[in-house]
Amino acid sequence: MKTIFIGQKYIDDKEKINVKIGFSFYSTSITKEHKVKNTFGEILIRPNQGLIYTSYARKISKLLSEEISQKTIHFFLGYISDVLPIVNNLIYSLKYNQGILLAKPISYLDILEITVENTETGKILTSPGLLGISSEKPTNLSYGDKIYIRDTIDALSAYLYLNYEDCIRKIITAIECYFSEKKLKGTFKSNLSKVLSNEYFPIEWHEYLELIKENLIITYTLRNQIVHDNIRMSFNEYWGEITIKSLFSLFYFFQNNLTEAKIIDFNRYIFSQFSMLKSIYGETHLDTFEEYSKNSNIIKTIEQSNYKSLDDYMFNRLKISDLARKSIVK
Repeated sequence: MKTIFIGQKYIDDKEKINVKIGFSFYSTSITKEHKVKNTFGEILIRPNQGLIYTSYARKISKLLSEEISQKTIHFFLGYISDVLPIVNNLIYSLKYNQGILLAKPISYLDILEITVENTETGKILTSPGLLGISSEKPTNLSYGDKIYIRDTIDALSAYLYLNYEDCIRKIITAIECYFSEKKLKGTFKSNLSKVLSNEYFPIEWHEYLELIKENLIITYTLRNQIVHDNIRMSFNEYWGEITIKSLFSLFYFFQNNLTEAKIIDFNRYIFSQFSMLKSIYGETHLDTFEEYSKNSNIIKTIEQSNYKSLDDYMFNRLKISDLARKSIVK
């Protein structure tokens, strides 16, 4: 049986055409035109009275190129995710080299308009950026004014705004505030070992505790290097990998240690909301789905009725790669 992927009709579309994908946003830091070359060719970053227009050329499904709207915008955000780190690295370079205090990285939330130009016909279609997304919480949930939950919310927000440094800091601050509430007096690592004990976790997850602990120790080490050793973030895949896997390690850290039902539900709610937003903001990449589709016959099958198989899959995806760790954590 064929596996159906998100955007399958665009994956199956045999007619691929050359387009220029463009997006615009406001910025106080980019005041002249920049052309940056990378694997996609030349990326144009051009200012116009505070509004920045960025574009690059690539091939996409002809069908998708003619259907740009709020229903398909997540696919275009996926393509934009290829070049957004380049734009943000440029903004950070200008911010610190020229001392521009109001400069900040842009996220998918900052994109005002997306354009798709058929380079053969010159036809241009546009769509506004992401419109409002409802995320109203159920009224019976509450975090009880817990500081570690506030810090967790700040960490999740920082990731969505692509501020990986603040996200890493807030993850560790949330854990340290939790230790403080529980009146644990040891070191970070000794307290982590006490909390991540078999006593508090479902027996079927005992084998994964070392993975959660290892991830959070990597996060703690990176936080200390940010604070004390002049390590600074870059908008690259390694920072993104460590940060997202650290966030979900934080989720499992809390979800199996919290005892108040309302706080457990609220923790689950904010992470569910985060997962939904993350999937919309540039994570629905048709190139990835197309690659999976080509190799779907060799992808390991997950038996949905086999919880052990699902747990293995879930936690194996959580493991921080040696390449990411060695590239950032010194």
